[in-house]
Amino acid sequence: MLVLASTKFVACLTASDFPSENPRPQTRNFPYTNTLATSSKKSLNLTKNLKIMKTVSKSKITFLVCTIALLASCNQRKNDVNSETETKQKAMKEKIMAANEALFAAWNSGDATAMEANLAADFSRKQNGLPSANNREEYIDLMKFFRTAIPDMTFTYEVVAVNENKTLTKWTTKGTNSGMFGDQPATGKSSETHGFTILTYNDEGKAISEEAYFDQLSYLEAWGYTLTPPTVE
Repeated sequence: MLVLASTKFVACLTASDFPSENPRPQTRNFPYTNTLATSSKKSLNLTKNLKIMKTVSKSKITFLVCTIALLASCNQRKNDVNSETETKQKAMKEKIMAANEALFAAWNSGDATAMEANLAADFSRKQNGLPSANNREEYIDLMKFFRTAIPDMTFTYEVVAVNENKTLTKWTTKGTNSGMFGDQPATGKSSETHGFTILTYNDEGKAISEEAYFDQLSYLEAWGYTLTPPTVE
């Protein structure tokens, strides 16, 4: 104990009132070392997770880009195929429409050469469901047969539809029976007949078959022919 004398007061100080030369122990209630280590570990994990997430994100983006590119490529290919198909269909339609017009023009003019040019060699024809020509030559002979009986035969027609390689045409023919109808003499009478024809074409645009439907009795009656009932015993 140190005693200081003064005229006015006396102070008594003990050793504990002076600061010690030894540092005070830490009195904080959490350890620095453990906290720093944990924070560092969490930081490393976070960095690692971020890297993984970036890698995954890049993979997803790459997959998405590749998928979009593939779909776009497929769509473009589909469009190209559709465009090519449409072009072929358009070209085929123009080709068979031209052949259809040429065939009716040949009937109107009696041009056997033009008729032959637009028919396939194995062309066949059915009239009201029954065979009437088995090849190109027989069909041309059929045209000559009718044009002999009706020299002024004239067709007017309208294409109703074009379905793939077929033309569907309704027509009207007019004329006068002023020539021999087979072995029957001319009657000099006129007729008008309405009909419908389905023509099928090959890839070259030549007709390979015809299905014709019309009322045969109508022009025969107009020429003066009559239908005789059968004799029944």
